[in-house]
Amino acid sequence: MEGIRIESEARFAEIVSGLSAEIEHLFWLLDLPSGPFDYLARPGWREIDRELEAYYIHVGNGVDTSVSLWRPGIFPKFAPLLIHDEWSYFVGLEGPEDAARAKAEALSLPGGYLSPEFFEAFQECGQLFALLAHDWWEVYSPNGEWLSRLSREWQSAPVASSKWAAYREGDAQYPDP
Repeated sequence: MEGIRIESEARFAEIVSGLSAEIEHLFWLLDLPSGPFDYLARPGWREIDRELEAYYIHVGNGVDTSVSLWRPGIFPKFAPLLIHDEWSYFVGLEGPEDAARAKAEALSLPGGYLSPEFFEAFQECGQLFALLAHDWWEVYSPNGEWLSRLSREWQSAPVASSKWAAYREGDAQYPDP
């Protein structure tokens, strides 16, 4: 699958801000190693917790426990609370809710993110996949117009998902774009 590599450590909301109108209706499958949200030290954290609970969707047996599914509207409202860490994954899915839940389960594959199986399933059911790798982002979408727009907004280069296959097979180096 073709995508783009963005040389930036910007936050997720900044990276996709140019697509905000197109992605505001999406459900979000999030896998952030340290999060997804940091709010317990904030004033009013109990209210934030109640609000977040209204967006949370329980996903059944097939989904790893570090993964969470969220209803539309979670972004941009709670974007400032996201915990950004390397190897953070953001997957935008079309609804309705039952369909988004089924898609989330379909994307929870034994090989995990970056596997050929993940990208194949994503092409079938996903709208936007963004990963914060180390000090760069990669963004994939079956919507070429979205990728073109992001390319115009950010310093970027084309990237192919196939590059991850060698990395996942034990290559100790991050793959080149």
